[in-house]
Amino acid sequence: MSTDPPIHVEFNETDPTPVLPYFADLVAAGAGWINFEPGYDSEDAPPERSLFGLVFSARGPEIPLCTWVPAQAKRRGFVEPQSIGVQHGAGGKAVDKLAARGVDVPAGWRVMQDHSRRGLVLAVPDSVEPAAIVEWLIEAGTALCPIQLSGWWRAAVHEPR
Repeated sequence: MSTDPPIHVEFNETDPTPVLPYFADLVAAGAGWINFEPGYDSEDAPPERSLFGLVFSARGPEIPLCTWVPAQAKRRGFVEPQSIGVQHGAGGKAVDKLAARGVDVPAGWRVMQDHSRRGLVLAVPDSVEPAAIVEWLIEAGTALCPIQLSGWWRAAVHEPR
């Protein structure tokens, strides 16, 4: 894992262009990841959970954290597909909650995990363009967030060493 500080890229939800070039670099390296966090007005922020609540809660963070990881070669020639994830505080069955809000898992994307605390993880075919991945993550993160978001997002690009 990289210990170098991430590269931060801010972009508007309607134009993820500034973060897209980093996808190709991480795909070529077969390592690294990108985290996406939504912007919001601090006055709208949900109350902070107590230490007890953080440790024993069965839910993830109230403000979603979205992640993309490129396909990675593993032992014995196995390649893990590229994947995306959304940690959120909306509880279990995120796929059902997203569908109820008009955000469906695209055909060919495979649900690998849908857990109330660890979040939603999907395997995404390599043929899916980075712009479509970012668009889906923004839609899912927005749909699972309990507060109004600003429309701005911040990507933290974690490059491999």
